[in-house]
Amino acid sequence: MIGENFVFREKQNELSRLKEEFLALFKRQEDIFKENFVIYNRYNLLFGEKYFERYLLFCEGERLRRKIELYQFYINRGEEIDKGFVEAVLNAEFREYEERLEKILEEYRAAQEFEKLPLLTKEEAREVKRIYLKIAKRIHPDLNSDFNEEMKELWLKTLNAYKLNDLETLQECEVLLDSFILPSPPVAFEKLDAEIENFKKKIRKLQRKNRKLEKSFPYNQKELLTDSEWVNDKLEDLDRDIELLKKSLEFLKERLQEIDPTYEKEIS
Repeated sequence: MIGENFVFREKQNELSRLKEEFLALFKRQEDIFKENFVIYNRYNLLFGEKYFERYLLFCEGERLRRKIELYQFYINRGEEIDKGFVEAVLNAEFREYEERLEKILEEYRAAQEFEKLPLLTKEEAREVKRIYLKIAKRIHPDLNSDFNEEMKELWLKTLNAYKLNDLETLQECEVLLDSFILPSPPVAFEKLDAEIENFKKKIRKLQRKNRKLEKSFPYNQKELLTDSEWVNDKLEDLDRDIELLKKSLEFLKERLQEIDPTYEKEIS
């Protein structure tokens, strides 16, 4: 009996240790997501305006190129160009281009707004971390066998608030946790071995995922964004792309005007 109790406690301790390791790795994952949010906004703040200009010129060029093809189709058949139909075709074909252009602009504007947000104080940052870990230990779906819809709603709200460093919302989540969520019951002895193996697998999976995240965009741009020489080189590359696209666009406009002399009047 004493031996069984000792084994039981040892397995409980091992499971507790694995849960702590899992939680630390999960927090690391969420910290990477949080950093990615900051890095991506910083990236868009630095390059978003030029990305927008470059893609706008690209879209205009591709649209003109396609318009020339459609006009040429009418000319080759000896038919009068149906400009209304051509525009309808272009609007349909380039809808995704327009949506992508709008997204680039939205992300650039979002980055501008994000830059204006006040930074947390050290005390506020500690409080954000404390509340997040407290809630994660209690209701993380991998740590809680009784995870339900009520917990899911609170968990998703917590994750989003943590990513945004929204201390006020996290404090609201903590109140909800203390008021309504009971601690998860201990794991039964006969299920301990399976639970231990389960967490070992989850830990290995999280370790692989975190390594992959650290090597992926935008996290892999973290150090580069602090390198002024690299930033200037990238801005210069974008400027060169923009100039090339402008020249290409002028050529396409001239080509279209040769086909349709009224084109210049349409855009003037």
